[in-house]
Amino acid sequence: MWDKVQLTRPSFRDLLWLFGQVLKASPFIATVWITLVLINAGAGAAQLLVLRETVNTLVDADLINSAVPWLAALCCLFFVEQAISTLLPLLREQLRIRAGFALQRDALQKTGKLPLETFDDEESHNLINRVVTGGDSSVVQLMQNGLNFMTLLATMLLLSGIATGNDQPESKAETQQIPQKPTIMILGSAHLSNNTLDAFNIKMDDVRAPKRQREIKQLVEQLKAFKPTKIALEVDEIYDAEVEINYQEYLKGTYKLNRSEHDQIGFQLAKQMGHPKLYCVDYRVDARKNDPFIPWGEGEFDVALLDYRGFAKAHNQEHLLPTPSMPEGKATQDEKGQTWIELDAYISIIDLYIQWNQPEGIRKDHQHYMRWVARIGLDDQYPGANWLSHFWYDRNIKIYVNLTRITESVDDRILLIIGGAHVYLIQQFFEESGDYIIESPLKYLDADDADNSVSEEAD
Repeated sequence: MWDKVQLTRPSFRDLLWLFGQVLKASPFIATVWITLVLINAGAGAAQLLVLRETVNTLVDADLINSAVPWLAALCCLFFVEQAISTLLPLLREQLRIRAGFALQRDALQKTGKLPLETFDDEESHNLINRVVTGGDSSVVQLMQNGLNFMTLLATMLLLSGIATGNDQPESKAETQQIPQKPTIMILGSAHLSNNTLDAFNIKMDDVRAPKRQREIKQLVEQLKAFKPTKIALEVDEIYDAEVEINYQEYLKGTYKLNRSEHDQIGFQLAKQMGHPKLYCVDYRVDARKNDPFIPWGEGEFDVALLDYRGFAKAHNQEHLLPTPSMPEGKATQDEKGQTWIELDAYISIIDLYIQWNQPEGIRKDHQHYMRWVARIGLDDQYPGANWLSHFWYDRNIKIYVNLTRITESVDDRILLIIGGAHVYLIQQFFEESGDYIIESPLKYLDADDADNSVSEEAD
């Protein structure tokens, strides 16, 4: 009989048809099969959970987590192997059953009866009975293979969930371990009040004029975006009480701001940010007069040891004196020998601060000390090196230390307003410490936005 039947390649639709025939032949067996699959899958998942908790108590968690991907890969291999071992018998039996059913297809379509009832020959009856009731490739064996198949599938899904679950806490832990640091922003500035504290001084027009006040207002508005928690000034600590009194009177409306950047920018910004005080962080030995290392003003200390300018002029080394780094201005000297730079054209406050805080300009300002000042001297006389080491570096590193002393938490965002020549060294000290996040004021300064705002106010 079998040689008269033309066999065809089985499809997934054929597999569903076979299951449907078994379901029609014995709904009880089909129900038991599905129930066992669900029970076995659940039991396997529960066993894996218990096993995982047990192993967690015995083996390092990192080792388990690293092994999960390999376990998942092994399960994939078992999954493929089990799928093949499950499908091959199923396909083989389906082919044989289809061969028998093909002989009686017409009868089945006409009567609508179950295939088992329409087989008249003994060989067909024996085939169906063997497939349904037992044998090496019976429906019972196929059920067992299906149970194994579902168990492996549940295992893979569980391991995938474990791997995903383990990754999430690790990522969270890694995020929590990122060190948080306080932030410092150094705003390099010229001295707006035209004091004579620097080697080269910008000759500023009166910043209290209405137009300049509008520009300063816009500058303060842009600096607010930094959200400073503290504002530090280039003022010696010995004047802290005086600055505190002036600021409190300013808050009350009884203090008139002077032309300095401390008042014009520091006081106005601190008030808008709601700060109770400002911080004086400078350290000047020439202001203290009682420094234990350099007792400036005491009779036993020879100030000439630091006077590199006087030494250069007296020993024909004036070519080593630094020159102005602002080509857009004209340099002149007053009767006291102070150098003033008069700007060739009007420049807005925002544009000036953008120029003063360019990294290239900051680097060039510092290079003046290394390329020229340090070299002033002869034989065993080092007035340039003395001034740099005992005054300039000493002052800047103490400013850095004072800034660390006012830092109270990692949430602090400190704005330092200071002469542009100090920026390079103080920033270098903060970078070398590794304890702070350093932000550039250029991130917040926008000349175009300032121009538009000033124009709108003028209109």
